[in-house]
Amino acid sequence: MEPSDQVGLLDLPDELLLKIVSCRVITVQDLGRGAATCTRLRNVIATQDLWRKKIEQYYPKVWDQLPSNAGIQDWRQEVQIMKQLEVDVHKLVSSLSLRLYQHLHLTTPVYAEIDALVSSGTYTPIYIINILRQIVDDGEQYDNMTNKYYALRVMSHVHQGACRREWEEFVARPSAEQSLEVGAILMARWFQPHADISIKQMQAHVSDHMELFCSATELMSLLTPNDRSIQELLLRIYYTLEIHYDRIVAGCHRLLTQGPSTIIEEMLADCERILESQKDVPRPISPNPRYREVSYAIGMVMQHKRYHYTCVIFGWDRECRMPSDWVQRMGVYNLLYKTKQPFYNVLVYDGSHRYAAQENLEIAPDPRPITHSDVGKYFKKFNGTHYIPNTELEQEYPEDEPVRNELLRTRGCSRGVCYSTTTSAPKPATPPEDSNDCGLFSFRPAFLQKLANIKIFVFLLSVLVTIQQALASGYLNSVITTIEKRYEIPSSLTGVISSMYEIGNVITVIFVSYLGSKRRIPVWIGVGCCVMGIGSMLFVMPQLISDRWSIELETINDTDSKHICRNARVRDDTSERLSDLGFGTLPDLSKGVPLGSHNSIQYGKPDNCIKGSRSNVMPVLFFMLAQLLLGAGGSPLFTLGTTYIDDHVKRESSSMYIGILGEGNQSSPFLSSSASGGGFSEVTVVPVATAGPCYYPCNTIMPFMILLFFMCTVVAISQMPLLMIVLRSVDEEERSFALGVQFVIFRLIAYIPAPIMFGSVIDSTCLLWKSSCGEKGGRCLIYDIEAFRFR
Repeated sequence: MEPSDQVGLLDLPDELLLKIVSCRVITVQDLGRGAATCTRLRNVIATQDLWRKKIEQYYPKVWDQLPSNAGIQDWRQEVQIMKQLEVDVHKLVSSLSLRLYQHLHLTTPVYAEIDALVSSGTYTPIYIINILRQIVDDGEQYDNMTNKYYALRVMSHVHQGACRREWEEFVARPSAEQSLEVGAILMARWFQPHADISIKQMQAHVSDHMELFCSATELMSLLTPNDRSIQELLLRIYYTLEIHYDRIVAGCHRLLTQGPSTIIEEMLADCERILESQKDVPRPISPNPRYREVSYAIGMVMQHKRYHYTCVIFGWDRECRMPSDWVQRMGVYNLLYKTKQPFYNVLVYDGSHRYAAQENLEIAPDPRPITHSDVGKYFKKFNGTHYIPNTELEQEYPEDEPVRNELLRTRGCSRGVCYSTTTSAPKPATPPEDSNDCGLFSFRPAFLQKLANIKIFVFLLSVLVTIQQALASGYLNSVITTIEKRYEIPSSLTGVISSMYEIGNVITVIFVSYLGSKRRIPVWIGVGCCVMGIGSMLFVMPQLISDRWSIELETINDTDSKHICRNARVRDDTSERLSDLGFGTLPDLSKGVPLGSHNSIQYGKPDNCIKGSRSNVMPVLFFMLAQLLLGAGGSPLFTLGTTYIDDHVKRESSSMYIGILGEGNQSSPFLSSSASGGGFSEVTVVPVATAGPCYYPCNTIMPFMILLFFMCTVVAISQMPLLMIVLRSVDEEERSFALGVQFVIFRLIAYIPAPIMFGSVIDSTCLLWKSSCGEKGGRCLIYDIEAFRFR
């Protein structure tokens, strides 16, 4: 053919050109470029039938959903609208991961943007749903999962909004125009927003859906606008689907004006909270530092050892952060490491979110994708062995990727299979920093773990409390008079010694209760026991370093006759002093009692003038220092021990276990007093009755004991409720500190000043002080009983 005989594209008639550009291989972009070449092509391409054909070719689902009487005049403009919507929708979906990572639901601003796009044209809801469905169906199932996740969330909102408008139009029609098939389709599309259900498809299978149409008709007969139950049902559907929170709030207020409802009130409060949280500006994602005790990483597919479900990790905590009632309900304290171990947020294949302890998880031997609707919120792809986190999750756990890769490499995971011979996690070289297993430092053998029981802990702590209270309170109180005699100490000074225990406790309890509550409570208690042991040894030191204690009545050697006259003078002086106090006189030794051998006669006054007086400074200092150490060492027992027990038992059993601890505290004075009641030395019989105070029987001892019993009972009954009120009235991490502050207040107001004040009051009733060489001594010999009673 000659060149002059060749026919160009523009030589073809318009009808043939229209046929060519209408072919499926000619895309919308090709039409745009062709229209820019010449006027004739532009005129051909501007034909409305061409653009209507292109919508049918490239957007078949949109074409199926457009009504036959759509009344669209400019099909080319509709294509342009769809192309612009593609850009806007992709931009919106891509931005949602960063904006909604810290939210559980779509926020009000996001709803506003979606509604603005939807309202931009008559058929834009159909176009937007088609675009979102393309995003969901694009590529492999486990690629680009984050965008697919948010596309589904947006699609649900747009789809149900469109269904709502269609339903309102359907209900507004006359009954004769309401089609059973259309109503059934609307109901099916409402409850299945992700399903591709169209009226044309369903009309082709009407005979297969007669049962569905019947059920839909029954449901439609109930949908009356004035029926409260139907309105409440609709709000609950919104709430379940996590959409239209503003409509839920308005509807709840309207229903509550008609009458109270607990369900409506709870739903209203939750939706108002969600709407309020949506107003918050998202905080920057802060990196979560990784700790050595965390064995696993985000994105790993795990298997639960006990319940055998498969899950994927999307977050973790260094230790359990759930409230105590959840911990009790889930039986966390039955685990080996209890709450002091890493806990993982996981998505389970059954669609649930769970919080699993590290010791209950193991790497899944056969990793498979997790069919959970929220997987795309945190991960962008599944590569056969694990999930790859999206940008936001990776920013939150930046150090997890090398750990995850190393774990999978060492376990030989590839192509969806892990070939390791064991499915357990690599155990750390040392247990977690605050683990509850038994041992010393890194020595924690398995046979000792049988003792890792809260009952054993309560028993041992009760023994410690009993010993501590016996040393600090019971034993000291039972031997206080002996100490006064032994070291010539007045009651006011022994009161100071007794108060030193409380002073030592006050000095340390605030620091111990605050710092000890953070970590290693048993270690703090053990250190306190060591300090108490040092204090106990110091308490014995005065007995070891002092001279041997001689009995108060001294034997006079008869070989030295010069004491005979002196002894008579001492006796006469004592008799006169007792006579002045109203106790009568002693019989004359020269008349009533033969002197005989001087070795057999004992006298009431030691020869201090001859032997010299003893100093009591060093014993008192030892006693005070010992009491300080006993108080400091005992401060962790009740403050930290109480909260440790409360953490490791059921809430309803906490008061019983703490009461057992208090029983050891109360029984210690009885045990220590019994142990100190047998000290006797060189008991002799006076040959002749001596003058002195007569025995007065105490006839009111029983009423006094009964009254004291009731008073102690009332105090004991109130102790445990008051303690539990403190434990339940503050945050869990501040319980030990709150108990420490309470104990400080008790000691400053009562326990410290009381012994000092009572010692001074007792000394003020003294009638006869022991004297040495005519000077007042350190202790009282005789008290004024009447004054003692009323002071």
